[in-house]
Amino acid sequence: MTELVRLHVLPAGEWVGARKGESLLQAVLDAGFKIETVCGGRGTCHRCQVIAPGLEGVPKRQERETFSEEQLAAGYHLACLQKVEHDLEVQVVELEDYAEKAFSPMVDWPGIRLAPSARRDIVRLDPPDLEDQRSDSRRLREALPDGTRARIAYEVLQALPATVRESGWHVSVTAVGDTVVEVERHHLRPPIGVAVDIGTTSVAAMLVNLRTGTAVDVGAHSNSQERYGAEVMSRIDHARTPGGLAALQAAVVGDVNRILGESCARTAVAPRDIVSMTVVGNTTMLHLFLGLSPEHIGEAPFVGVTNDGVSIEASHLGLDIHPRAEIHVLPSVAGFVGADTVGGMLATRLGDTDGTRLLMDIGTNSELALAHHGVVYTASAPAGPAFEGGQIRDGMRAATGAIDKVAIDRGSLSFSTIGDAAPRGLCGSALVDCCAELFRVGLVDGSGRLLDATALRARGSADIPALTQRIRTVDGQRELVIAEASESATGRPIVLTQRDVRQYQLVKAAIRAGAGILLADVGLAPDALDEIFLAGSFGSHIDLGSALRTGLVPDVGTDRIHDVGNAALEGARMALLDTDFRDAAASLARRAHHIELSGRKDFNSHLLASLPFAAPSESSGVHTPATQVLHA
Repeated sequence: MTELVRLHVLPAGEWVGARKGESLLQAVLDAGFKIETVCGGRGTCHRCQVIAPGLEGVPKRQERETFSEEQLAAGYHLACLQKVEHDLEVQVVELEDYAEKAFSPMVDWPGIRLAPSARRDIVRLDPPDLEDQRSDSRRLREALPDGTRARIAYEVLQALPATVRESGWHVSVTAVGDTVVEVERHHLRPPIGVAVDIGTTSVAAMLVNLRTGTAVDVGAHSNSQERYGAEVMSRIDHARTPGGLAALQAAVVGDVNRILGESCARTAVAPRDIVSMTVVGNTTMLHLFLGLSPEHIGEAPFVGVTNDGVSIEASHLGLDIHPRAEIHVLPSVAGFVGADTVGGMLATRLGDTDGTRLLMDIGTNSELALAHHGVVYTASAPAGPAFEGGQIRDGMRAATGAIDKVAIDRGSLSFSTIGDAAPRGLCGSALVDCCAELFRVGLVDGSGRLLDATALRARGSADIPALTQRIRTVDGQRELVIAEASESATGRPIVLTQRDVRQYQLVKAAIRAGAGILLADVGLAPDALDEIFLAGSFGSHIDLGSALRTGLVPDVGTDRIHDVGNAALEGARMALLDTDFRDAAASLARRAHHIELSGRKDFNSHLLASLPFAAPSESSGVHTPATQVLHA
């Protein structure tokens, strides 16, 4: 008979029984406690960390690689490498949730009930005998929690007799929905899910432990479709060419596979353990991912093949994960407002209160969602690629060497770069800073005109600060030197041109026009907004003061504006871990009132009204001293 010992598991404070000689990880999991592991107890992921001072023996090599000498002395161990030999107190160590790397802590994300569509159970079957002649499949179903109605995939049935007998009737069973897709010799590897956000510019993916709900890793890469054009319309055009749709789909599926391959290598996750995936993105990106033609999204009345949620097996898309993994694409709203907006609305609980809240996902294709007393209105503003460096003289993406912040203080211009590297160009956040700072100190007027020393004298400025020496005219166009050739990585000066300022004005005016129309349609002024959520990678990095000074966001107090990071990816993670959020996403998409800006006769008037720069109101909390630099 198996000898039992007792474990006192902290912080739960519960006493549980365990079989003497089994691994500590197995004992804790069997007792129903969540403990992080992704390698299945092989000692390679270093995540099943516990504190158990009562364990005897020399620390294993993997433990010495994981813990400091002080931690080892305090009893830190990897549970998969330790055996339970006697009564023991063990404290499970909470590890960092990698979701924090992708999301702002400013938002109180909704609690997630663990109810994923995929699960993995460890079951012990009673061997058959003459008095118990149940079939192998029935024996398996009746051993599963609520598994009596489960379907068993044909290829699983084929291997089932050998699998259960060779494993001694102790097996790991993976089910996706109501279908058993894998029966294997017993192991401790958890089922893994993936939340994916397919953006026009970049693709992000998060590996999630479906047993504990925690994020294991986050990865991202540029969207390889950019070789066919920087924005959605050029990709729609390419999809119309022979072989174009297949090439675009292969590019984005390849991006997802690349990210997952790198994440699996970092975390010791086996790709076949990835059994569920939820995907968000704008409508064009989702069509291309699924291999559906986006042709009619690109022309009025901007109708896609489907806006509904789509579920499909991974094998149909060429994803390098379990072939029967469920891929669930969240629903879109209409036009260019896709599942990324729906995911953002889920994460921010946009329509769940009686207040007035605006979600702004600022990027190449900027989506807007306004909730007023529970009613949701959406629109898409064609911002273009300026925030990613497109159509800006020295623009570039947010990469090493990109100038990301610009400030002016007492006549001196300063900047910082990503990675503290020599400057190579301006990324989107620096573009906003430049325009805001130049307007703040008077070197750019309200119309967006970049002034030179002569114009400043004409305005009555007695002193011309050193800053104006950075302004020059080249080929008839005025420009401001941000970094001299001697300090740049390219060997040429990095400049902001008059045309760059105009391009930013058009971009920010298009976004503000969309927000203005949404507000006007419900009879509200901007100051009626209770909260503004800035979503997306770009929205996470812009300076709020700069955004308010240039009119990129409505003129409200900074205390009402929240950076929510990649809220779309958080919405995808929510739908990955709790299928009820899939129903909530479908409801949000159905009840949203979509406003097509291109069909609005008042769009141009809103656009023109949003073009000028104007000092923010005093209530915004952003101060704009009129002559801070001109006389410094």
